Parts: sequence; C-alpha cells; structure tokens
Amino acid sequence: MKKEQKIDLKKLKVGDEFTDIEIDGVNYSICEKYFVPVINSNQGRKAPKQPKRISRLIENQFFLHGDTDNLRKNIHKINPNDIIGIHYKKHGTSVVIGNVLVKKSLKWYERLAKKVGLHTTDTQYDIVYSSRKVIKNQYLNEETGEGYYGEDIWGVVAKEVGHLIPKSWTLYGEILGFTPSGGSIQGKYDYGCKHGEHKFYVYKISVVNADGQVFYLTDKQIEEYCEKVGLLYKDTFIYYGFIDGIFDSKEFNDWDILVRKEIRDTWQETLLDYLEYKYNEKDCYMCTNKVPEEGIVLRIENMYNYEAYKLKSKKFILMESDAQEKDETNLEDNQDENS
Repeated sequence: MKKEQKIDLKKLKVGDEFTDIEIDGVNYSICEKYFVPVINSNQGRKAPKQPKRISRLIENQFFLHGDTDNLRKNIHKINPNDIIGIHYKKHGTSVVIGNVLVKKSLKWYERLAKKVGLHTTDTQYDIVYSSRKVIKNQYLNEETGEGYYGEDIWGVVAKEVGHLIPKSWTLYGEILGFTPSGGSIQGKYDYGCKHGEHKFYVYKISVVNADGQVFYLTDKQIEEYCEKVGLLYKDTFIYYGFIDGIFDSKEFNDWDILVRKEIRDTWQETLLDYLEYKYNEKDCYMCTNKVPEEGIVLRIENMYNYEAYKLKSKKFILMESDAQEKDETNLEDNQDENS
C-alpha cells in the first residue's frame, strides 16, 4: 500500500504493506526500513595507489546470490500444483563457489602469439568465489582481500570444496560457526562448532552452458550430488513434494483439529499459519548455545529460475532488531568493495 493512504484496518490482508497510517485525521509513522551501517575495515588509513585491476571474469559465467524475499509477503505466489522444497534456514555467512570459465593469465610469448594472430588459448576453467556481496578473486593482478575480520573464510571453504565442483557448476552455501582464529561468524550461533571450526552447507547449485544459459538443480538433485561428494545438505532438507503432501499429513490434520484457532480466507494463508506453527519460534536445535532458530526457506522447483522465500522466526527478527539498535556487527553485514 502507498504511503499516507487511508487504510481500513479490518480489510488488511496477509502481504499488505504500509509505513504510515491515518487514524481520526492524524497521520502516524508506523515503521521505516533499517539499513545496517557498513563498517569499512580500512577506515582511517590512506590506501596506497594501486595498479589498474584486470578482471578475469567472463560475462554470464559467475553470478552472486540475490536476496531471498519474505514468504509472508509472497505467500499468494504459491500455487497448488507447485513442487516445493522446505529447508531449515541457517544463520551464518553466504559463500558462492564456482568452477567457471575465466580469462587466462597469459605469459609474454602467449600474448605475442595472440597479437600476431596465432591461435592462443586465452580462457580456462578455474575456481571463482565470493561472499554475499563481493567477488574475492575477480582480478588477475590482485591478491584476495582478507575481509572485515582479517581472515578470508570464504577462500578457506573454496579451497576445501573447489576440487569437488564440476566444470560450469556453481555452489551457493552458508558458512557456519567460527573463523580459523576463533572469531564468531554470527554471535552465539555456533552450530555445534568449537572455536576455530566451521561447517559449510550447500543450499543452491546452478549450471551454466556454453551459451550462458543458467539451469538450477532440483533439491533432490542437490541432495544426490552432496551425498555423493560428502557435502552437508540432507540433514536440514525438511520436505520435498506437492503442497497437497503437507495438507494430507497426519501432523497437519492434528494441527487443524487441535491447534488452529482461526479460519483463513485462502489455503495459502492456512499454509503460512501451519509453517509458522511447525517450524518457527523454537530454539535452534543445531546450536549448543540457546538461541532462537532463524526459520525456514521454501523453494519452488523451476529449472530456469531460482524462486525461494524465507520465513523467519519472529523471535529471531526481534533478536536481529535488538542487535541492530546496539550497532552489533557480524561478518555477513560488514563487507564492502575493499573486503
């Protein structure tokens, strides 16, 4: 809904949005989006003059992971014939690792041969990796930055799993626990790791063909691949199938009879209520520390488009808001182009 629009509270539906509301002729500001302040790890230091950077990336080969939209605002996009996957959402730092085609660093005689028109192989497959915002080894003539915490945890994981990735494949995942020196990736969210230990969970895999067309493995294909090569995925993969499979389950019927207090207008809203009841507002079962679980991610299966929505626990959202008010920082938020 648009700002300052007159709103009938009785007619609000799931997914409606507004920041201001008029009550009895008085306009009230309800909320404003909070933006996490980015801390530059080089602040206060004069950067030395750098040589011109030469990118080794080739167009349509490596892609960062986009933001995941809120399921509460998009529940109307779920259709009864959709095949969906439900995943336990984990609170770490994102990493993207691809074995993709890149420009090759040519030796002087190769550059000369190319200049005079001789056939020269100037591309190769190599590992490219990134955090959520920053490609870490993009340039031919620049060392990888260490990042906000003085450690390249993304590079550590890329070295651990890069040899497992087939050519043209890109893995998207979450790093949990701690950096090698013992720094916490996300506060008290240890995920059973000791100080200095970490875990890597895959949540998405893409494949790009010679024409630059991107395809996405299904959840079941990701599960098969991860089981084969020994990567973590299966234990936080909660459900796979048609929507009807959820509605026909004994757990849903028990909830519908014994717990549900309100009849919703649409089956999508009923689904949302049930998912919140079943998967949210508990403590994180994976962590040693007592912390609220983050929530779940619901993915709609589609070969050509990765469509997924997050459903965060309300306890987790309140914890995040409290941390933001205290200006608490973490490895995921504090990344910039100088990382």
